[in-house]
Amino acid sequence: MVELFFGLPIFVLSAGLLFRLMLVLSGLHKGPLLALFEKYGDEENHLYPVPRLAFWFGTLCLSGYIAFYNIIFMPLVVVYIGLVLLLAAYLYVFWLPAEVRYKTGDFPPVPTWYHNLRQRTSRAERRRIAYMWLRLPWRARLTYNSNNRAFFAWADLVIMGTVN
Repeated sequence: MVELFFGLPIFVLSAGLLFRLMLVLSGLHKGPLLALFEKYGDEENHLYPVPRLAFWFGTLCLSGYIAFYNIIFMPLVVVYIGLVLLLAAYLYVFWLPAEVRYKTGDFPPVPTWYHNLRQRTSRAERRRIAYMWLRLPWRARLTYNSNNRAFFAWADLVIMGTVN
């Protein structure tokens, strides 16, 4: 019973955050990626989903085993997979050199709207779009989250409205 008490909240949290990451990667939740454009300074952040995917899936495996091993049969391989994924996420973040970690030219862009927005706009325009996103009502955000063509039409209007 103690395992269920401690394992279940971590399982639910990791499942929810893994689901949120899948929504971000599929392009159905644009807010976290647009928040990357808000930062002022020298270097612009990029999306690196590999360590987050490995961490949350590893946490999901481990907490699922801890929470449910008395209720349903789960092989011990689930624990090994979780540990390997957590170790991979740790090594990716803390031990991999930066030039290897941030090499994204060989991988397909995920999500495609993020890649298209980065190619079509300058850094200042992306920053304006990100700050205007914060001013949108939640229904408009839901509409633009689900429709990329409407989002790009809105982004073009933001760019045209702020041209000096």
